[in-house]
Amino acid sequence: MLQFFNGADTGAWVEAVRWWAAYAYLEKAEVPGFASVRRDARRDVTLSRFLHTQTQARLALMGAARGLPVELEPAKASGGPGDIQIGPVFIEVVTFAEDQRLQDYERFVRVAGSTSSPWIGGARSTGKAISPNS
Repeated sequence: MLQFFNGADTGAWVEAVRWWAAYAYLEKAEVPGFASVRRDARRDVTLSRFLHTQTQARLALMGAARGLPVELEPAKASGGPGDIQIGPVFIEVVTFAEDQRLQDYERFVRVAGSTSSPWIGGARSTGKAISPNS
């Protein structure tokens, strides 16, 4: 349906359906901590938070669908909430979006990879490929 609107991205539609499906499953399965993740996703609509909550939901879905005990926002030993626990495995999700350092790094990679840049990694580039044995 979204593809009929001007500028709509079908990939975004697919991601939205995946996110919704994971949330619907986790809600029906009454996964502990789900309400907190859903509330966080509603309050903070930045790209970074979307990627974070989407990752949490997908990982929780994988565990819950396989019958493993899953908890979202479990307590960490150091205090405060973590991100997800599936069985004995504790997972901390780190997302990189809307971060100036990441944008600076991507710009560096683009410049370093271009043939117009004479410097790569602090050494003058010869333009020749370097093999692991050299």
